[in-house]
Amino acid sequence: MQPSPKQQEQAESGKGPRFIPFSPLFILPSTRSGFTVLLNQNDRLVLYAKGGDIFTEAHRQRLLEMGVERVYVRAEEKGFYEEYMRSHLGELLDDETIPPEDRAAAWYQTSIGITREIFQNRLSTPATGKRFAQIEGLVKDTSAYLADPKALKKIAAYIQRGFHLYDHALGVMVLTVSLLRTFPQADDELLFRVGMGAILHDIGKTTLPEYLLQKRSDLMTPEERRLFRTHPAAGIAVLAGMTLESETLHCILFHHEQSDGKGYPAGVASQELPLHARALILCNAYDNLTRASPDGPAKNPFEALTQIKADKERYDIECIKRLIMVLSNAEIA
Repeated sequence: MQPSPKQQEQAESGKGPRFIPFSPLFILPSTRSGFTVLLNQNDRLVLYAKGGDIFTEAHRQRLLEMGVERVYVRAEEKGFYEEYMRSHLGELLDDETIPPEDRAAAWYQTSIGITREIFQNRLSTPATGKRFAQIEGLVKDTSAYLADPKALKKIAAYIQRGFHLYDHALGVMVLTVSLLRTFPQADDELLFRVGMGAILHDIGKTTLPEYLLQKRSDLMTPEERRLFRTHPAAGIAVLAGMTLESETLHCILFHHEQSDGKGYPAGVASQELPLHARALILCNAYDNLTRASPDGPAKNPFEALTQIKADKERYDIECIKRLIMVLSNAEIA
């Protein structure tokens, strides 16, 4: 059931209460919400569960028996709903009673919210510790989710959306973890550490002037180009107060290096770059090519891979082969 036309009109105009729909399958037994759950009955939203109630299996089962496809939370309680989803994302992704499409949507809705906050707030508010912990939880949950070979296929359309730093960060994290999973030596701890580096790799760009991020690279002055190329080191500085493993730091510092030694900031060549950094370098380049930017419109996956193969001296050849395999299995390319 959906809100009545009148309710929809009010929501769109901003003249009345606004409501956020969600699946009743997201109501997990033995969990407590901080928000009120509303049910559509005869085109009226009525109370189903009060904020602070402990959900039970009966709550969810009763809604399913009634054929309810959506329940609602008031927009002013959005923060409580988002907190609930973030706290229970791993359980939702692991719940096979929830259709794969709904799990993928829940993953994206929750992931993009967490990532957006990190980049928009630059980890510089009193909530920094909490936000950083949420990023850690997101990376662990996503890595576990991607152990399912079908997961990347389900979220492929989501990770290709948007052109902001946080959209790119999320896409690079998913691609890098998926690529590294194909290497037998990549255990869960390595995937977590590299996933953290991947999602935070561009955090240093939040220290740059906004105009510079909107400027075509070929139109930058030498001074602007020099400033732009400080962002990997700036990212390390932004995260100086956080406890980060060496693999995470490698990803942030080396993500614009190249196998031929012509990258930046240090011109480190392939033989000196660890495998996880080489994987991230490739996934970062691929995601940049498939995402609209000041340098041009987004390329489709085939065009992006063609460009990467044309510039293959910049990347690890084995990683290119495995990325093509990953994208093919997920029906992305």
